[in-house]
Amino acid sequence: MKLYLFSSFLFLLFAGLSPGLSETIILLCFGYVGILTHYVKKWSEKVEKEEIFNLKKTRPSIILSLITTTVLIILREEIVNLFVFTRFGSFIVGYFGNSWFFGFIEKKMYAINSPQINENETEN
Repeated sequence: MKLYLFSSFLFLLFAGLSPGLSETIILLCFGYVGILTHYVKKWSEKVEKEEIFNLKKTRPSIILSLITTTVLIILREEIVNLFVFTRFGSFIVGYFGNSWFFGFIEKKMYAINSPQINENETEN
């Protein structure tokens, strides 16, 4: 629970960062705090259920979250039609990044691979 409060403190700290810092660095910080909050929440839920939180099993997911969040924030200007990257938006991408990103990719892949009906064809 203390780490959950710590991640909330980091969010508030980054919210007040001076405008002299690069916007990308600030957005990355918010994204990483979102990732931290997500996994601390998972950890807290395990503690409440008196279960063991296995960090070794979670590492690949954490690394994937870091990569996904970083790439999405760096490419934010190219995907502005999909998502607006404000400071809070970056936090949300960090928190939900993997599921949001891969859900979007799966939908696009389905749309690309699904058979298209030719508009000129008519059914008999």
